Amino acid sequence: LEKLPDDLMLLNYHKEVPISFKTSIKLIDRGLVEITVHKLQAIVMGMQKATSVKSDHLPHSVLAKVQRIDSDSNLAFLSQFCYVTIPSDRRKYVRVLVSGRYDARFSSNQKSVHGTIRDISIGGVAIPAQAADNIEVNAVGKVTMVLSGTKAEIPGKLLRISDENDKRKYAVELEPGTKYEGLISKLIIQQQGEIIRELREQC
Repeated sequence: LEKLPDDLMLLNYHKEVPISFKTSIKLIDRGLVEITVHKLQAIVMGMQKATSVKSDHLPHSVLAKVQRIDSDSNLAFLSQFCYVTIPSDRRKYVRVLVSGRYDARFSSNQKSVHGTIRDISIGGVAIPAQAADNIEVNAVGKVTMVLSGTKAEIPGKLLRISDENDKRKYAVELEPGTKYEGLISKLIIQQQGEIIRELREQC
């Protein structure tokens, strides 16, 4: 029989950043699967108590519960496997949770909401802000932000409004192909670097 390629990968999202490293199965015993695990992956798996297993030989991603992690031997023990569809896998753009304060405003027809950037991608931004009853979903307008010292005004459409703690979160779709994509990409890379650095410091 032809041996299938060993292409198992683990996937977790930490602050919207994908953490994914190759893994291999060491032992299967009574529903408990022992696998190798990278130290960065182990930190996130330990926090979330779960991970996704991906392979070209599986019809869908598999969600597994993390029973235990042995950091000294770089091993993890998984159980309770089930097929799942991961919404993040369907995203068109890389998104990142933003630390630090980056002010943002969405305005439409002389109405606006003011807040800070919660997360951002080339295709959209989420802005937690005080509730503004005068702006409705599907409003077309623009998002104003300051990125790397440059004021960016990007056309956008308000897609969703949801509650978040004592505020509301306004999810805005950004118009693609604007001259500010490079500045957004720079912010995303910077934030990703800081998140990975935080994880490395925990190793």
